[in-house]
Amino acid sequence: AAAASPPTPLMSSAAPAAFSGVIVESGRYPEEVSWALECDGVEAPLTGGPYSDDFPGYSHAFTATPGSRCVLTMRDSYGDGWDGATWTGL
Repeated sequence: AAAASPPTPLMSSAAPAAFSGVIVESGRYPEEVSWALECDGVEAPLTGGPYSDDFPGYSHAFTATPGSRCVLTMRDSYGDGWDGATWTGL
């Protein structure tokens, strides 16, 4: 008689969460830049900008499922780019 196969492990529908974050630093014209980050499993999009001239920087932590699909939209109201401003995902 053949040996019985081990039972198939149960799969969890909830994937583990992972800490993530964003850091935004000002450039020459912070009042022109804005952004939005939408990720699967994150209830509301993260958004920022436009910022004031005395903008020191922005950081925000959030939780997303590893492998989540995210869409980042970056805007410059003048249309000439972010002029030294940076957006970093962690």
